Amino acid sequence: MYLIELEWRGWYFCMEEDKQIFGKTKVIAERDGLEEIFYTTADYLSEALCEDWYQQYLYIYGE
Repeated sequence: MYLIELEWRGWYFCMEEDKQIFGKTKVIAERDGLEEIFYTTADYLSEALCEDWYQQYLYIYGE
């Protein structure tokens, strides 16, 4: 099963397959009116990928 939507640590991650830039797919992370945008070469979302983004960038907003 390939996930293009995933909820992780209170954030909703959505992969926009039709929004590619330089071979990378756009991923939007949303929570409580906040929105962060990431780009990935991965074909689908995983808990490990979302956890990496959380640990590197999203932790600043708290849980």
